[in-house]
Amino acid sequence: MDHEASETTLRFVGTATTLLDLGPFTVLTDPNFLHQGQRAYLGKGLFSRRLTEPALQPEDLPRLDGVLLSHLHGDSGSGASTSPRG
Repeated sequence: MDHEASETTLRFVGTATTLLDLGPFTVLTDPNFLHQGQRAYLGKGLFSRRLTEPALQPEDLPRLDGVLLSHLHGDSGSGASTSPRG
């Protein structure tokens, strides 16, 4: 994204996933790109089912300066969520 150094924007992707433009830096929080109906293991025998499609797909993301994982369940930081992109 092209933006002013002082511009801050937040784009909700879904669940805990957000895309933050913080001046010159772009950060993705809690990446979760499961599709609607897919299940994620949360631990201790608990599962969660995705109710909606994410607003963005990994291939739609801009170049990231960082990724923040606020928690580590099966709904973030796994599979396509953390695969390196060229």
